[in-house]
Amino acid sequence: MTTTSKISKRDVMNRAWKIYKGKYKYSDSFAECLRRAWEVEKEYVIYRAEQAAIEAEKERLAKWQASEEYKVAMENLPKANLYDYYHGEGSRYRYFGD
Repeated sequence: MTTTSKISKRDVMNRAWKIYKGKYKYSDSFAECLRRAWEVEKEYVIYRAEQAAIEAEKERLAKWQASEEYKVAMENLPKANLYDYYHGEGSRYRYFGD
């Protein structure tokens, strides 16, 4: 997956120093920590894009649920006839749970 977002070199270097100087040593080599920081930043860009898509979908769904079209569709749904489900034809051997 290619990303079109630019990765801040400042953030990469800060993350690399945090990895290098952190409590749990990733490596004794700063170069290894820098490679790891690049990997993390690339994944973080992808993560942010996915989160933005999720938020956009939530907003779209909320907007649709507030629309009149949704309200009319929900009013016209057939109602469940639970009496026939539990006591009607074919319910003799039906398992209803504990």
